[in-house]
Amino acid sequence: MAKAFNIDEFFNSLGDELIAAFTQGGLATTPGSIGRIRERAVRNKLRQLLPSGIGVGSGFVIDTQGNTSNQIDIILYEDNICPAFALDEDEETSYYPCEGVIAVGEVKSTIGTREVDDIIEKIASVKKLQRWCRPTDDGLGLGPTVPYRSYGSLIAFSGTEEEQYEQNKGGLYQIWGFGIASAMSVNENTMIAKLNAFAEKEGAAYCPNLIITTSGICVAPCKHDFGNSRESIVWSAIEGNGHLCIKDTKPLASLAANVIKAFRMGRTVDTEAFDQYIPNLKRFEILTGASFPNQEGTWSYVVATERQERKR
Repeated sequence: MAKAFNIDEFFNSLGDELIAAFTQGGLATTPGSIGRIRERAVRNKLRQLLPSGIGVGSGFVIDTQGNTSNQIDIILYEDNICPAFALDEDEETSYYPCEGVIAVGEVKSTIGTREVDDIIEKIASVKKLQRWCRPTDDGLGLGPTVPYRSYGSLIAFSGTEEEQYEQNKGGLYQIWGFGIASAMSVNENTMIAKLNAFAEKEGAAYCPNLIITTSGICVAPCKHDFGNSRESIVWSAIEGNGHLCIKDTKPLASLAANVIKAFRMGRTVDTEAFDQYIPNLKRFEILTGASFPNQEGTWSYVVATERQERKR
């Protein structure tokens, strides 16, 4: 029996369990079964590591403009705040409004060339969704600005024009995206070249934030200082100018720490956005008559018709 709790050993054991789950999943006889076993293992480990307030699911992410992401293995969302629309109570056919999604992830057995492309494409399909927002005036003389909200909070704040919510102005204003596998079969330089080419063509805002393996090989966006020939890891490709391959001795701990950072420091929009997904209740519109007694003491008839109130 240990004399004291050892956090390093705890994360090492979780990493070992995840590797074992990946190995066990490989015993399944169909690709779909293999994928589902490994996705379930990652979701279960994340539930153990993440604080309350972060829900763990899978399915699709949507926006108010009618756009839908590709199917996503792991969706981390604001539990008890973000609505989830499930078909037949099937987790894999659940739809989550992008305004309440904190992070998304893709699970692979090993990461080869095809898997890199798939991770990039699926993460981008989420990051390209547009969060609903509109400027409001708080009456303090700052003029209309777009309110921002911390994940897990029901309160939105209106600040200066520099403080207002803008989806692609920084990594903490976006949904965080990651890929996870047991190992990489693709050459590290090939992966980095693919990520850099995608950032150049489609935009750095849509790149994954982190790709990790349980063996410890990770790829993250970086900022290269050409004057000093030095690289530093950055939160998002928006703040960088390239990608870097690194060795992490505790990859699962790093993944959990990054998701917790996204939850605690990230910003999203006012919860009013969720109202845009719910059809408005039917209202009655008075056409003629009055609801007050007339001079003779009898009641006039009120004629009304149902109408569908237009969405804001």
